[in-house]
Amino acid sequence: MTARNALLTPRNGALTAWNGGLTAPNDPLIASNGSLTAWNGALTL
Repeated sequence: MTARNALLTPRNGALTAWNGGLTAPNDPLIASNGSLTAWNGALTL
């Protein structure tokens, strides 16, 4: 499961950046998602 999550984390990072490009008003939410992505990355290690 951990290895599987490692594959999903970069993908989510790409989606976060994509959403950031589309929605400036959602910046606070995007930043929050970025924190969760980094947290998942730490768990993957």
